[in-house]
Amino acid sequence: MIRRDLAEAAENMPADEYAFRPTPQVRTFGQIIGHVVDANFFFCSQAAGEKSPATADYEQISDKAALVKALNDSLAYCDRVYAATTDAAFIQPMQIANVVGTGSTNTVRGAVLMYNITHNNEHYGNLAVYMRLKAHVPPSTARVQRRKNQ
Repeated sequence: MIRRDLAEAAENMPADEYAFRPTPQVRTFGQIIGHVVDANFFFCSQAAGEKSPATADYEQISDKAALVKALNDSLAYCDRVYAATTDAAFIQPMQIANVVGTGSTNTVRGAVLMYNITHNNEHYGNLAVYMRLKAHVPPSTARVQRRKNQ
């Protein structure tokens, strides 16, 4: 569900509004999309025990088309990692690499994947607020409204 919400939010926000930020202290809409892309590649590659397939710091990209493609690529990569995760792999101990100022941490693979979902939901909440501030209906709400109107 969250992957669909993120992909549709990224697609539905007009390109000229990717630079929107409600206050100077927060990320732009595009920077949040880029941050989610960076995080998806990081967390899913950590859980898979692979080198990240990321080819850029996506938070620094401002072009909508490039960010939508990168988001979809990161979601597809995570889909593969989730699908390949067995019960045994889910509880397998691992050490996640340095996460912004925390150093490396001992955990299990499943916890990393669950955190990725939590992180995506957190930032979809940001994106939904940004969309509403620009008078757009977030995808999750739009789906509920369509069902009610059928």
